[in-house]
Amino acid sequence: MAHKLEIVSSYNVELGEGPHWDERNSRLYHVDLIRGDCYSLDPVTKQHDKIHLPEAATLIVPIEDSEDFLVSQNRSICQLNWATKSLKPLGDVDDGKDTRINDGKIDPAGRLYYGTMNWERKPGVFEPGLGSLYSMDSDGSIKLREPGITISNGLAWTEDAKKFFFIDSLAYQVWIYDYDMATGAITNRKTVFDFKKHQDKLGAREIPDGMTIDLSGKIYVAVFHGNKVMKIDPETGTWLDTIVTPAMRTTSATFGGPDFSTLYITSATFGASPEEIKAEPDAGKVFKVTFEKENVKGSRNLPFACKNQFNNSNEIRK
Repeated sequence: MAHKLEIVSSYNVELGEGPHWDERNSRLYHVDLIRGDCYSLDPVTKQHDKIHLPEAATLIVPIEDSEDFLVSQNRSICQLNWATKSLKPLGDVDDGKDTRINDGKIDPAGRLYYGTMNWERKPGVFEPGLGSLYSMDSDGSIKLREPGITISNGLAWTEDAKKFFFIDSLAYQVWIYDYDMATGAITNRKTVFDFKKHQDKLGAREIPDGMTIDLSGKIYVAVFHGNKVMKIDPETGTWLDTIVTPAMRTTSATFGGPDFSTLYITSATFGASPEEIKAEPDAGKVFKVTFEKENVKGSRNLPFACKNQFNNSNEIRK
C-alpha cells in the first residue's frame, strides 16, 4: 500500500481524539482530551481555531443545519455553540459511576453512537466492564446499547449500513454486529480481529484505539503504543497493511478531503516520558495520509440529525 504521510497541524496536543471531517467547510475537527480543547483545523493552510472547555472532551461532531456541535463533557453530551462558546447539557449517562464518555460517531441515520469507560485514576489501571455503549436519537433520547465495556473505542459502519464495528480496547478485539439503521439496534456480536492472536507481530503494550472504514469495507485501526494504523479485512480477519506514524501513541483516524480519499490521523503525548517526547517531536500532531497507487476512499463523516427542539427527558431506555 504505497502512501505518503505528512504533518498537517502546527501544534502538538496531549491526547488527540475524535477526528471528524466537516465537508461543509473543509475542516477537520478534533479534541485534546486531557486539556479539554476542541480544534477546527484547515489542513491545507494549517490555520486552526480552538475552544477550551471546562472538562475532558472526547468527541466533537457538527449538528446538521446548524453552527453548533455535539461535544462530550465527562459523562454528559452537550451542545456547543462555536461562536459564543456556550454549552448546553443534553443528557448524562452512567449515573453514579466513575466513568467518562470516550469515543463517539454518527451512524448512517444521523444518531450519535458513543461509549464510556472507567476513569484512568492510575496510569494504565481500569476497572473492567464499568463502561457501556449508548446512542442518542435526534430528539435527544438516550438508549443503552451494550453494557459491560471497559474502554469504548473505534466505531464504524459499512456503506450499506447493515454492519457495525466496535472496539473494546482492553478486550483487544474488533467486534462486528448486525445493524438495524431504522432503530439503531445492534445484535449478533462476533469477533473479526483479535489482537491477542497476533502477539508475535505486536508489542505487549499495543492496544486498538480509534477506527474508520473505507468504501470497500476495509477497516483502519489506530494502535496506541504501536505507532501505526492497521488496515484489516474484517471478512477474513486478515491484517492487510500498516501505516507507520511518527507517534508511538497513535489514537484515531478518519477519512476526509474533497472526495474522502485522505486519511487523517490523530496522536498523543499523554503518558510519555521526557525522553520519549524528545525522541518523538511530532507526537501529538495531526497527520494526513494520501494513497499513491490505490483508489482508496472512505465513508463520509455525517452530522448529527437534530430535530428542531431536543426533548427534556434524559431517561435512558433499554
